[in-house]
Amino acid sequence: MFSRTLYNSLTRQFAERGIKNEALVVRLLGSPALVGSLEGVQREVAVQGYEEALKMLFLSGAGLAALMVLVQAGTGWRGVEDEEIETLEEEREGLVDGSQSEA
Repeated sequence: MFSRTLYNSLTRQFAERGIKNEALVVRLLGSPALVGSLEGVQREVAVQGYEEALKMLFLSGAGLAALMVLVQAGTGWRGVEDEEIETLEEEREGLVDGSQSEA
């Protein structure tokens, strides 16, 4: 998704400015460090392209996290039943009594 968004953004923005440089777009897809060596309009377009792609990636991740919270909330966890609590307390008391007698 990141690469697709970056490619579309770079292609669209270069076209809007009348620049047709498919080789530069492909190089920018492969190497973000290349942005540092660009100047002028090319640098501006490259930075904006990466900003858009990162924004899309972040929003997608946040949306997925929110979806997972809703799915988890919908699982219907009911908590521990009273009988299970009593069993756990009895086991705990047995462990505490057993550890004191050994000492």
